[in-house]
Amino acid sequence: MRTSFVTAVLLALVATSAAAQDIRGMLDFDKSVEEQIKRLERRVGGDQDAFKQVVVYQWLIQLYDSIDRLDDIENSYERILAFYPNDVGTRNAYARFLMDRRNDNARAEGMIRKAVKWARGNDIRSLDLPTTYALWAELRYRSGRYDTAVEMANLALELRGGSAPGEALRTLARSHGKLGQYDEATAAWLRLIAVGAGANKEDINDLKLLLAESGRTIDVNSAIEQALADESRRRHDDIEFEGAKVVLLESSDGLPLEGTLRRSPEDVGAILFIHDFGAVRTAFSPFDQMLSLENFTTFTVDLRGHGASRNDTLGSFADLPPRHVERIADDIAAAYRYLADTLDIPAVAIVAEGAACAAVEKALYRSQIAAPVAYLSPSFDPEDRDLRTALAFRIGHPTLVLYATEDIDAMHSVSIFESMKRIEGLESQMFDHAGHGSEVLRREPRAVDKLLRWATRVLETP
Repeated sequence: MRTSFVTAVLLALVATSAAAQDIRGMLDFDKSVEEQIKRLERRVGGDQDAFKQVVVYQWLIQLYDSIDRLDDIENSYERILAFYPNDVGTRNAYARFLMDRRNDNARAEGMIRKAVKWARGNDIRSLDLPTTYALWAELRYRSGRYDTAVEMANLALELRGGSAPGEALRTLARSHGKLGQYDEATAAWLRLIAVGAGANKEDINDLKLLLAESGRTIDVNSAIEQALADESRRRHDDIEFEGAKVVLLESSDGLPLEGTLRRSPEDVGAILFIHDFGAVRTAFSPFDQMLSLENFTTFTVDLRGHGASRNDTLGSFADLPPRHVERIADDIAAAYRYLADTLDIPAVAIVAEGAACAAVEKALYRSQIAAPVAYLSPSFDPEDRDLRTALAFRIGHPTLVLYATEDIDAMHSVSIFESMKRIEGLESQMFDHAGHGSEVLRREPRAVDKLLRWATRVLETP
């Protein structure tokens, strides 16, 4: 097996805690939601292990939310913060709950202030801080403090290295508009629309409303087309600057799909990255770049209705008709065939996240593909008959599943996997407080190491 600098560094980290590996037995997915809640509520309180109690409270929040038990959700957040008062991610989630479900903006701002105060005092650059400042910007906007909303939104963008989380840009555009700064507001709306590939019709309508209120007369459609063209050119320039290549594929029904290819001069195999539904291919940056440095060819592709693979005829993923959602599996197969057949790469593995993992399983079944797969926080619908069929007739091949201890949906999906008789070569590993999907790789270096070593093993040629 090949060794690398990346592997050497990551192997110096401690192993996953034993506590994170023995908690799955607390869940019984054959029980109703109410029965699961009663079972879990008996697992918290007293002098029980703090880590396990926090995980159980995280599960309970998801279960309480499914049946609108708001008081119990609030109590669970309070209990988690009693154990880990400096958890920025939990404070963000609690603040969002208070804003949207309790309409309690004052308490939400208190949550955010404590998170920021702790991070500043300890010089912490948490992965969650951009979200913290985006939430703070939204709260300031709601209270009519538009100047500080602009400040907080710009800080959120700055902490993301200039990338554009939609909630921060949206608040920025609205705040500039309230301040009468119409040029800045128009620029922010156009940037938001371009980053989202024109998918959000409400953003376009808000831009039109701003222009009407300000008495400005511009050709909105032309301005949006120019913004989309500028964003496409910027994206292509950035990709080419990194030494990668923009690839245009054609789906089975003739739709154009855009991807980013990093071709390795060595025939050591390729990795196809499939983003979650509602996301875009850059969700896997910089991991596609990192694995390309390990001499793998990497290919990330925007699925239909997403990112650069969206078009005016089809619309965005949120508006995709069910028949097109089902054809996402065909898009995945087309991307795989491009690597395996067009580029003639001898071994190809697929890395997918969230709900797209089910689409990968359908692609494997329908196209009789026997590729190794790695799933990050898979989300399987147990009522999906097509998925059940795909799993029942699955061709044996290596499968890796990485997910967070708090992700009850991923845990349920793993249990579905393990219940199938034909799932061979299945490996799974949990990580504490690691988020969802590709976020697991950002938050947990050990997950990156696990994926790298797995890919090296399954793509090795004899």
